[in-house]
Amino acid sequence: MKEVLFNHIFGNIFDDVRITTPRLTNFAEDVHSRLLSQNTNQEYDAQIAELRVAIDELTTKISKVDVDLAIQYGDTLTVDRLIADFKQVMQEKEGVIADALGGFDSVGYIEFYPKGEVEYNQATKEKLPVLINRVAVLAQNYTVQLPPSLTTTLLAMATHWELYRNKQQKQKGAVSEGRYDRSEKRKALEIILHQLMHFIAQKFPTNSHHCSIFFDVHLLYATGHKKGSKKKEY
Repeated sequence: MKEVLFNHIFGNIFDDVRITTPRLTNFAEDVHSRLLSQNTNQEYDAQIAELRVAIDELTTKISKVDVDLAIQYGDTLTVDRLIADFKQVMQEKEGVIADALGGFDSVGYIEFYPKGEVEYNQATKEKLPVLINRVAVLAQNYTVQLPPSLTTTLLAMATHWELYRNKQQKQKGAVSEGRYDRSEKRKALEIILHQLMHFIAQKFPTNSHHCSIFFDVHLLYATGHKKGSKKKEY
């Protein structure tokens, strides 16, 4: 019982899955406004400034992560489009490749389609790098036999695949880094709010009513939230 009480008083009450980042920033903005309204003698100037910086840094990081996610989504669509185009080319040009290399029983055709055209149609994203690389190597090996336009298309797809995949991986890294940084910015805001609550409590000891003027804890939780619920809000 004593440990629970001490954790509640001295622990980080904002480290709670029920308190989503939008709710936390909304709560912090409300605290900021309340401090401003009570700051008639500029006695809260330092706290107001520190809280403002922490709020702005977190909201800026949230916006950056949202933008990075949108860019990553766009890159994913681009890669998916390339995959669809590659599969379509390998399906539609199967006969062209067979004719150019001596028929469906030729060594060249079998090198392109060792498991038939179905291998390309049913290929997963994980297997695409192997298939695209295979086709690029064979397109170079059979440059003389294949139509020039087809050779150009197959080689271009391999080049674009590398460009898109590298760009997508970099963007995923940016999102991952941004999420981690956002987590750090949130922790910073949580600590400032925690310190601010103790600051107000010290300024008005045992006067819970006056302390509550600065903090509307209802903003931290979903309306109608039942205590003990484990459902995580987003």
